[in-house]
Amino acid sequence: MVEKYLNAFSICSYVLFFLAILIEYLISYKNNLNNYEKNDSFFNIGTGLFYLIFPVILGTSLTIFLYEIFSKFAFFEMPGVWSALIRGEKLYWWAFLILIFTDDFCYYWFHRISHVSRFLWCIHEVHHSSKKYNFTVFLRASFLDYVPQGLFYIPLFLLGFKLEDIFFQMAINFTYQFWLHTKYTGRIYLLDYIFNTASHHRVHHAKNIQYLDKNYGGIFIIWDILFKTFEREKEKVEYGVLHDLKTDNVFKLNFETFKMMFRDINKAKGIKNKFLYFIYVPGWSHDGSSKTTKQLQKEYYNSKI
Repeated sequence: MVEKYLNAFSICSYVLFFLAILIEYLISYKNNLNNYEKNDSFFNIGTGLFYLIFPVILGTSLTIFLYEIFSKFAFFEMPGVWSALIRGEKLYWWAFLILIFTDDFCYYWFHRISHVSRFLWCIHEVHHSSKKYNFTVFLRASFLDYVPQGLFYIPLFLLGFKLEDIFFQMAINFTYQFWLHTKYTGRIYLLDYIFNTASHHRVHHAKNIQYLDKNYGGIFIIWDILFKTFEREKEKVEYGVLHDLKTDNVFKLNFETFKMMFRDINKAKGIKNKFLYFIYVPGWSHDGSSKTTKQLQKEYYNSKI
């Protein structure tokens, strides 16, 4: 029964996605804002539809596999949350709060590590590679996007939440992030200190040095404020990644980042250095020939003194 509602929620979400994309495109076209580019938009939509097949199946399978292992060691047995709402069972408001906040906390760390681990960045970089910023960018995904996500949700398994509730909350978090991918929403003032907003997420998609590796939250921005990865939108945002991937070919774009990583690995001496290219931050090199985000930002802020 819950699976039926989850499928219906996902279908309705995508219908709303495409309706919002159409409206945003018409606004951009009517006002000659140039926020959409044909090849970029078709690439985004194409990869977004493909995501519903291969990455979803892989990611769901991995999450179920991990749940079967770690749920056996759960510290508690949490009451149903979304599943209880659907079945008309007794609801516990505290269980809703724990699920919503813990899910987003897990997402924050999944997203943050996806930026600071070279291997995971190779997967996630495709999403950031567009030079445009509109609703279709939300759909832009690599062949492996979100597949490793279940690895970061082990805390939810150990708390004793039902798998169906976890999947439903993951879907809600995913859907919430759609509206963040637009230029047409400004600051929401007091809510900006609690929730992730389009303004915060524009910073996240920027290649401006001061904006790199900021604002990782899904629904909430409080984790970024707490762990000091928050940056407010001030200067004009330049979208994309530091090294242009220079292709609209979906297959080349998905494998170009891995190709670059393995090229660096081949140049490295010793097994240790080769392995570190997988787990260390993008920009790290065994010989100091390239720079990390922290190094670039240090230079940037020193130049402002």
